[in-house]
Amino acid sequence: EIGDQFVESSGSLDLVSVYKDSQRNKNEPIIFILSPGVDPINEIYKLADKMGSRGNVIPLSLGQGMDKVALQSIDMAFPEGRWG
Repeated sequence: EIGDQFVESSGSLDLVSVYKDSQRNKNEPIIFILSPGVDPINEIYKLADKMGSRGNVIPLSLGQGMDKVALQSIDMAFPEGRWG
């Protein structure tokens, strides 16, 4: 069991807090698992622009066959330090 804090939602997400929390371990990417109809890409781009790291954003939709694209993106981003 992973705990309620991982499965319950307040309905909104504070991306600045997510980003700051991610800075504790820069070797881990931020990955969003979304419900149908949810698209935070505009908010993600706004934050990336504010942080000067828009070039580090690699948006992917993980439908059928996209696992290879995702793994290639991770393999490319990790050695280049593109986590943030």
